[in-house]
Amino acid sequence: MQLQVLIEKSGLLCVDAYAGTSLLGMYGRHGCVDEALEIFECMPKKNLVSWNIMISVLGQMGYIEDCIFMFTELRMSPVGISESTFVSVLSCLKEVDIKYVKSASTCLAEKMFENAHVKDIVSWNTIIGGMENSDRPTKALHLFIKMCVIGLSPNETTLANVLHSCSRTQILSHGKCIHAKMIKKGFHSDVYTGRALVNFYAKCDKVQEAHICFDGITQKNLVSWNSLMVGYSNRGSSFTVVLLQEMIQSGYNPNEL
Repeated sequence: MQLQVLIEKSGLLCVDAYAGTSLLGMYGRHGCVDEALEIFECMPKKNLVSWNIMISVLGQMGYIEDCIFMFTELRMSPVGISESTFVSVLSCLKEVDIKYVKSASTCLAEKMFENAHVKDIVSWNTIIGGMENSDRPTKALHLFIKMCVIGLSPNETTLANVLHSCSRTQILSHGKCIHAKMIKKGFHSDVYTGRALVNFYAKCDKVQEAHICFDGITQKNLVSWNSLMVGYSNRGSSFTVVLLQEMIQSGYNPNEL
């Protein structure tokens, strides 16, 4: 607060966007939405960074409508949008009620993505993850193929998101292709991608393959244990009890799943 008073008294807030943007960042890190909004409204000069910070703060604090409204204002301004804007708004939309996410937000996210001038791996992962969580999981696969065609290399997050979409659609051949890419890149033993593999094969009723992937995970967690047990349980196998005992002996406490 003392810093804000000093900046206002010195007139730095009116000189350029730098001082105001610094204050926005400070208030944003502490979750002070009202204070951040007050500074933002008082700034006579706003740059893309200050807009992005404000949009990100609103989204993180759950002010979904305000976040979208501010994004709309930014799009109509001469400042334009960036990848950071896109990621902030889509992350915000992913927290909205699932019925809303399945309709308007995915359309908005896709339009935002298409309008972005530069797309890096973060923005690709964000849109692919958004589609995977919506009612259009096959769109995530199409975007992944498009990303590979333009020469951008997928990382662990990309492959895990696409594999989750394959789990939802239960297209075994597509999932096996993603599995092959994971092996080629050495991602298959990672806890995040490994549990995605276990979940995929379990959902496709391929418990032996799921178990092989499970055994290959270097550091297992509760999610990977649960995914494998669900796979055996869906088949009515008593081996689920054996897995539960092994899980408890490994130091994991069972949850409601």
